[in-house]
Amino acid sequence: MTDGTVLNSGIYGDQQNRSFLPVAGRINGEELYLAKAEDIAQPGRPLALSIAGSDLVICYGNFLTCLNAEDGSLRWNRSIRGNHIFQVTDQGILTLDQAAMYVPLGLDNKPGEETYLASVHEGTFLYSVVILADGSWAYVIEQYPMPMSDPEEEDLEEPATRFVRYHPEQMDVRWEFVMPPEPRGVAVTEDGVRVFMAYPNSLYVVPVEATTDGEVTRIEFEDIISLAADGQGNALVVDIVENVTQLKHVTPDGEVGWVVSFEQGQPSNQPPASSPEGYVYLVVGRDLHQIRDGEIIWTYPLPASVDDIAITVLADNSVLAAAGTALVHVSARGEEILTKWLDTPIGTRPIMDENGRVYFGADDGIHCLK
Repeated sequence: MTDGTVLNSGIYGDQQNRSFLPVAGRINGEELYLAKAEDIAQPGRPLALSIAGSDLVICYGNFLTCLNAEDGSLRWNRSIRGNHIFQVTDQGILTLDQAAMYVPLGLDNKPGEETYLASVHEGTFLYSVVILADGSWAYVIEQYPMPMSDPEEEDLEEPATRFVRYHPEQMDVRWEFVMPPEPRGVAVTEDGVRVFMAYPNSLYVVPVEATTDGEVTRIEFEDIISLAADGQGNALVVDIVENVTQLKHVTPDGEVGWVVSFEQGQPSNQPPASSPEGYVYLVVGRDLHQIRDGEIIWTYPLPASVDDIAITVLADNSVLAAAGTALVHVSARGEEILTKWLDTPIGTRPIMDENGRVYFGADDGIHCLK
């Protein structure tokens, strides 16, 4: 169990990939501490940070670190299997054990009760888990060929991605939907009703309580780069059409609503960020754009190339941006609040806690600013 509100529960903020945090504050750039890499046994550049109460959880893929968020002191380190997405819930941190059982890891570094998930094995990557009202679990997995240990199960012949709805207590697979391997993105709507799955040329809309393949909607695209779900249950898709970047708003029924085109610049691999008020944020080239209802409201140039930029949207619709060696805070009106230059490139999306402190990872360790 966690000991408080979970902020930034996944690599892109949540299972919607919105990169949004329900907190806000203004920082002056003063560094409160640097938890040095050598002091916390940091095995490389972090993938993501999450805050759960007074705990700061850092994910390195197959390695987790937990720090005291107040002072950066080390609480614990732990090696994990890296065959699942980073996800922190009220029950703990998602992990899979050696037998590919789902085990929530508590913030006290103690494993919780293990749960068998159908179709999950050693050659599986687990993308997301949603527990439904009837006690069944909906999850997305990517599988690769390997011999099955159960003689009653057929060996998997081809790589595939599966949406599975399974009831662990009843050991009952309610439904499976098989799709191609290597999705470009997976996003779950905030109400847990639908899962969006993106591939280079297709977007699948999967109702979590579907029972037949006919209930799945497939929409064709040209070349999908990234995917997110907004707070209203719509999909936000970045698509490349004839070398032009397009941000497309797709309704739950699979209808494309508005489209915004960007004639120049490479789009970020980070999915479109969004706020509950309907503002959408996308980095193309060096430019951060705020968009609403298909119109670009403002554009702010960031001091880094697109591959070195990562953003987080705050509750006041301002944006924290890691831009190379700069931490930039941009107001909801597209004006600079602060630019803080550092001696090392920032390696994660910056996140903020309820007290307005900002955390991010870099090669030299974990930084905390106010």
